[in-house]
Amino acid sequence: MPDKPVNYRGQIMKMFFYNASRVTIIAVQLFFYTACHQKTASHITTDTINYDTLYSFDVNKKSIIQPYDPGTMGSFCKFLQVEVSKVINPKKHPVTFELHYQTDSVEKIFLGSFSLYPSDNPGKFIVPTGGKVNQQGSIILSLILPAEVSSRDTLNISIKKIICRGE
Repeated sequence: MPDKPVNYRGQIMKMFFYNASRVTIIAVQLFFYTACHQKTASHITTDTINYDTLYSFDVNKKSIIQPYDPGTMGSFCKFLQVEVSKVINPKKHPVTFELHYQTDSVEKIFLGSFSLYPSDNPGKFIVPTGGKVNQQGSIILSLILPAEVSSRDTLNISIKKIICRGE
């Protein structure tokens, strides 16, 4: 007499639903745990740097100068971080920034440049200092635009305060 056929499909489906419900329960527990125990940056305070400071660039205002003090920004500055927080560039003109460091003795040092890509996309940019930013001075950020950009064109860019990164 032949053996009774085994219903593998039914067994697989039972096993799948049993394990899927266990995974779902674990995922929900993990979600609630992280939501309740999440640490935010709001508990971090600093008297030396206000990261919410915004600088504005447009077709007529193409440069900003931010003081650099090793005592407040860090004595060893390996990188400078520039965060472009908002861009209004309807004609999508190419946008490039140059970063310079100027010591109090008026020595101006080119650190690097970066471009927005696409040209209306904000983001964070890291520029290496090569160990050149190490004493009291100024950080100069300049907007470089092509010659065909008219003074009547709409272009507004907001940048947060430039910060020093040691790592």
